[in-house]
Amino acid sequence: MIFYFSGTGNSKWVADTIAAYVGEHTLSMTEAIHGRDFIFELSDDEIVGFVFPVHAWGLPLIVNRFISQMKIANYGSQYVFFVMTCGDDTGKAPELFADALKKRGLQCNGGFSVQMPNTYILLPGFDIDPKGVQKVKLARGSERIKEISAWIKGRKNLFSCHEGRFPSLKSHIFRPLFFKYMIGDKPFHIEGKCNACRVCEHACPVSNIHLKGGGPVWLGHCIMCLACIHKCPTGIIQYGNRTQNKGRYFLNYKECIK
Repeated sequence: MIFYFSGTGNSKWVADTIAAYVGEHTLSMTEAIHGRDFIFELSDDEIVGFVFPVHAWGLPLIVNRFISQMKIANYGSQYVFFVMTCGDDTGKAPELFADALKKRGLQCNGGFSVQMPNTYILLPGFDIDPKGVQKVKLARGSERIKEISAWIKGRKNLFSCHEGRFPSLKSHIFRPLFFKYMIGDKPFHIEGKCNACRVCEHACPVSNIHLKGGGPVWLGHCIMCLACIHKCPTGIIQYGNRTQNKGRYFLNYKECIK
């Protein structure tokens, strides 16, 4: 069983690919939360995985929510792992996640990171990667997933995560400041005519968007996954004045390097 959360497709691709390699099935954390399905019973030899992106050198809010509510039955000697996708590095996110699982009675046996194309575009100096960089990251990511899958299949006790420079500063100082001052959906708006396709509404993992008066309205409990802004087919969703002239990214599986 591999639980995953994905805002822009990177982590879903990683989860699906690993599941195919190791012979497991995937389950969306978002769907579990919406269905209030938090009790999972393991078979004796089952592999248990968690795949999700790094948000501000920590865990996405929805991942914290899922972990805090899930209940795992028949947990004993099963192999438990996590895989984090990141544009550059993870900071201390692996440590934070292992601690969160430990509080729920689960012990991590393995933890890995995969560098994928950048998706964060809300601050000055942050943008998606150029197409050439995206292609290189996806090619390297594909090879990295094969390597990780072999470790998982062999139930290897190993942690291989790229924390980057100053990981403690990023995760323990910058991250709290980010979540205090940068989590908010008031700056979201549209510039242009909405075609009422409802893609943003359906893409939001926490049902924070509704169509009203000819455009999307954000309801105040955004988790900043950016699925809405990246999936909008017309590219009219903006965040204040920070995202004009910046790229949009959503992983098309057909473009992935096999």
